[in-house]
Amino acid sequence: MSIKLNSGALADGLSQPILERIWNQAWSKYSANNFLVETASYIVFTDGTNYYVKNGRTGKIDYYDTDPLNVLNYVVSNANAKDVIVVNGTFNLNGKVWTINKTDLTIFGYGATITNGGVVLQSADRTIFAGFKFLNGASDIPCIHRITTVYSTIADIHMQNVDIGIIEESTDKVNIVNRAYNIHIEGANTVGVRFVNSGQLGNNLNTYYGLFMHGGGTGVEFTGTDPNNPQNQGNQFFGLWAEDFQTGIKNYNALRTIIYGAWFENNSNYDVDIGQGGWHLVIFGILFPVWQPLKINNPYNKVYTIYHNDIDMKYSGITPLRICGQNGCDENNPYIQLPDNLIFNIKRGEAYKIWQNGAIDGELRIWFDPSTQEAIIMALKDPGIILGIAGGRVDKITMYPYTTLPSSDDEGSLRLYYDGTNYKLCVYVGGAWKCTVVS
Repeated sequence: MSIKLNSGALADGLSQPILERIWNQAWSKYSANNFLVETASYIVFTDGTNYYVKNGRTGKIDYYDTDPLNVLNYVVSNANAKDVIVVNGTFNLNGKVWTINKTDLTIFGYGATITNGGVVLQSADRTIFAGFKFLNGASDIPCIHRITTVYSTIADIHMQNVDIGIIEESTDKVNIVNRAYNIHIEGANTVGVRFVNSGQLGNNLNTYYGLFMHGGGTGVEFTGTDPNNPQNQGNQFFGLWAEDFQTGIKNYNALRTIIYGAWFENNSNYDVDIGQGGWHLVIFGILFPVWQPLKINNPYNKVYTIYHNDIDMKYSGITPLRICGQNGCDENNPYIQLPDNLIFNIKRGEAYKIWQNGAIDGELRIWFDPSTQEAIIMALKDPGIILGIAGGRVDKITMYPYTTLPSSDDEGSLRLYYDGTNYKLCVYVGGAWKCTVVS
C-alpha cells in the first residue's frame, strides 16, 4: 500500500518526497493515521547521508540530522525510564563519544556499528546496552566507558581494531554490581578491559561472563592512584581468553579478583603480571596449550592462588607463588603443593622463605623419585639448591636462632639454638637433642 502524506503530517524541515519514500519503503506496514504503536519507544536508523529518530509511539519522525552523534544524543535526551531504543546502521562518530546518562533504559544495537568513537555509560544505573559492534576505534577513546554506574548490563558486544575496549571506572561514586555478557575484542592496541580507581569508593563486584580477547597490548588491567590502598575488590570473570597480547592480565591495583576458567596463549611478556598493589588474585582452572608454560611475574611477592587439575602443567618465569592441586591446598604446607612435572624459575626476591642475597639469578630444583613418589633434594642425583651462577654465588646466608627448642622434631633436624648465654648447634637424634656450643 502506498501512502500519500499531506504537509500537515510532515515533521519540520523534511521534504514531502523524502518522507514519503521512507514511510512507504521502510515502514509500509503501518497505516497513515499513525495510531499503531511500535514495540520500541524510539528507532534510530539511517537513510543515505541522513540519520533519523522515529517515535515508536506515534510512528512519526521526531528528528533527523546529517551528524549521527546529534541523532544519538537526541534520542537519549528525550527518552524516559523504561524506554526501549533500537539502533540500526553505521555511525561514524569522528573521534567523539555518545553519552548515555539515564537510568533504566534498554538500548539494542543488533545491526548497529559504531566507528571511530565510543560510548560512555555514566550514572546509567540499571541501563542495558546490547548488540553493538565497534570497528576502527579512535585513539585513547574506549569503545565503552562505564563510570559511576550500578546494576547496568552490556551484552553481545563485538570490537575489532580498537585502541581501548572497555573501561570500568569509579570516581566520587562507586562503579559496582555491573555485568557484561559475551564480549569479543579482536585487536585492542592498548588494553581490552581496564578497571580504574580514580577515587576512594571503589570499582567492585562487577561480573564478566564470557570475555574473549585476541591480540594487542594488555588483555585485562587493574590500576589506580594508590597501590597501598587498592580499591578494585571482588570483581569476577566466568571464562576469560587472552591470546597474542603483550601481557594477558596486569593485576596492579586490585583485591580479591576471581577468575573461573582462563585460557592464556602466545602472550609475549607475561600471562599474569602482578604489581605492587595487586593482592589475592585467584584463578580456578587454567586451560592453555600443554606445549606452552604459564608465565607469571610477581616481583612484589603478593599473594595469589592458582587451582588446576592438570598434573602436567608447566610454569616458567614465575616469582613467588602458591599453587594448589585439585583437592585444594595442603594446610600443613601452606606455601606450595607441588604437582608432577612442575618447572619454575625464581628471580631475585623472596620465594618460599628463601632469600637470595646478592644472587644474580636463582634456581630451585626438586628431584622427583618415581619409585617412592617423593620429591627430594639429593646432591647425588641433582645439584639441589643453586643460588646464583658461577662467579656470582650467594655471599651470605642467615640462620636465625631458636630461643626455645621444640619438644621433638624430625630425625636429623638441625637447629641453631641460643640458650641466653651460648649459641649452640643442635641435632635431633634418637628422640633427643644433641647440642654443641659454637665457639
